[in-house]
Amino acid sequence: METMNQRHMLVSGNAIPLYQSSENGKPRVAFFPGFGLSLRHFERFVAELENQYHVTFFGINGLSGKSVGFAHPPRSVNENVELAYQAIQQSGIETELDYLAGHSFGGALAIRLATQQSVDKIVALAPLLPTSRSSYSLILQGLRRLLQDGDFGYIKNALAEPSLLSKLTREVSEHSYEDLRGRIQQPCLIVEGEKDFFFPNPLTRMSELYALGSNVQVLTLSGNTDHVFPITHTKDTARAIESFLT
Repeated sequence: METMNQRHMLVSGNAIPLYQSSENGKPRVAFFPGFGLSLRHFERFVAELENQYHVTFFGINGLSGKSVGFAHPPRSVNENVELAYQAIQQSGIETELDYLAGHSFGGALAIRLATQQSVDKIVALAPLLPTSRSSYSLILQGLRRLLQDGDFGYIKNALAEPSLLSKLTREVSEHSYEDLRGRIQQPCLIVEGEKDFFFPNPLTRMSELYALGSNVQVLTLSGNTDHVFPITHTKDTARAIESFLT
């Protein structure tokens, strides 16, 4: 598979990595990655989606914005949502967009964007849910994965503003959708990994899913599927998405 080339788009003073499929006349999906992850991690997954969809990959992952001038990177989940909304508008796809999708941090962005951006359906892969794990354990888990992947650029970004990293990971570990109760009208698919380290206790999980409304479907991918199953179980994840969106 050829390496996917991305460019950077300046949005509110932040340089956002952007990849778009070549024009193919297929339904359009905007995808947002997990916290600290990049297109490099999702190339195989995006390639699978491109068999059925025109994909726009926005590299808004909590650590990716390189500020220009007096701008500052988004410092909360909601600020990342606003940045993502502006990126969609600026990319010129807002009137043609059919679906919103994302993984983990990006899954939360996709869900929240659906209250502002008109789309037919939402797909959230292992989206943020309140977890009993501390924000510090999540920091260590994320940095360990980045080290394993050799993604030193993101580690540099993370360590450049430790207070920002700490604040965001605390928000990530406590993220709730109670404020969206009654506001999500589109059908929404939530896909979970069977062995997800980020999996909350059953009561919390049910409460959060109930807050997202009656249009939510939940699918658990079986097997050795942890929090990054879109990367490790690419074909299974793509098939689940296609089945829901078709």
